[in-house]
This record gives sequence, C-alpha cells and structure tokens, in this order.
Amino acid sequence: MGTRNGQWYTVTCAGNGVTGDRIELRTTQSTYLSISGIEVWTGAPISSSSSTTTTTSSGEYTTKPGTKLKLQRASQSSPYGNNSFPATNAFGNGRTFTHTNAGVGMWWKAHFGGKYWISRVKVLNRHNCCGGRLADVKVFIGDEECGQIEKGTRNGQWYTVDCQEPLYGNRVKLVTTRGDYLSIAGIEVYTGEEGKVEEEDEERPSGPPQPIKLSNPFMNKPYSRGAYHASWALSGGK
Repeated sequence: MGTRNGQWYTVTCAGNGVTGDRIELRTTQSTYLSISGIEVWTGAPISSSSSTTTTTSSGEYTTKPGTKLKLQRASQSSPYGNNSFPATNAFGNGRTFTHTNAGVGMWWKAHFGGKYWISRVKVLNRHNCCGGRLADVKVFIGDEECGQIEKGTRNGQWYTVDCQEPLYGNRVKLVTTRGDYLSIAGIEVYTGEEGKVEEEDEERPSGPPQPIKLSNPFMNKPYSRGAYHASWALSGGK
C-alpha cells in the first residue's frame, strides 16, 4: 500500500524466520510486477524449545526435544571372530552385542539419516561378560565430543552421556580410550533443544544477518518481448 518510485521496502519474516532455497515475489492485484533490486538476508540460528525440524533428501520432519532417533547404517572399526558380533547387533534390543578387536581408538558408529541437534546418548553394556571394558569410552556427535562414559561400568547396565550443550551432526560414534575391546548391546540417541533447518550437506547460519548472493532469476511472463529481464533485479538498481 502506498509504495513510491525508487524506494527500498523491507519485509521481515515473523518469528524465527523461514527456511528455503529460493525467494519469490507474487502480485496480489491485477497489475504489473517490476523491481529494480532485491536483497535477501540470513537470520540468526533458529532456537526452539518446542520442536526440532530436520530436512533430509526424502522430506522434512519435525521432532520434539527429547525424541529418540532411529539409527541406521551401523559400522565398527574391526570385525571380531569372523564378524560373529556385527555392528548391527546394537539394534537387537539387548539380546545381542557388538564386538571389535582390542585397541585404543576402536569405534562403533551409526547415522541418523539427517543432521539433528543432539543432547543425550544412552549406551547399554553387554550383559554376559567383561562389563569394565566400556569404561572411559568417548561419545561423539559428528566430529564433536559429547562426553565420556563413566568408570566402573558393569554388565547389562545403561549408561547416559549428556552433552554439555546440544551438538549438531548426522551420526553418533563411540571410541575406546584404552586398549580394550568395544562391545555394546544397545544405544539410544535423543534430540536436544536447538532447532535445525539445514539439509545434510549444508552449514547452519551463524552470527549476524548476512546478505545472500542470488542466482538464476526468472519471471513467469516477459513483458514487451523480453525487453525487461529478470536478471536486472540483481544489478543493484542501476
């Protein structure tokens, strides 16, 4: 309403902003659409105490903080006993267990299917033997350390590692810090309080708002045989 020639007009998204891969302007009146310039700015990292939104190649999902994630693509650093105790045994509801060779840096990992903010990881120790081997194992989300399992671990017990602050990543990884075997009978990973709005291969925005470089402009109906091009909006009004 009441727009004038040669003026900039700012539209601020409500709430914590919106996510997407393009910007689109649409008329709401039966009139021409002409612009001389456009700027799009990032928002601050989204934070929410009510939900965590994750976008993956197969769609967008929203989870509440404290939601247990479904794990997939489990693997471990080395097979033991002709791989009689594979990495997928961690998904066996405590009835089976995984097993690597012995050593510092032995690992087990699994993926989430997208990037999430993670606040808590729970690990179930094998029930039949050697409970102390799980002690001091480090827990990572992506490449960042969440915490470390306590000393004095026992057979068949759950151990909880709470990240000091929510960590952002697409996988969980357990790593030995002593020359021991790594065996687990179960694992649970829970989302944190932070929001998530990026696809798996993208970085989340941080810091103050920044201008975004736009590309591939187009418009739905050229006027006067294309004498006024969509790309002119990127020329800064010149």
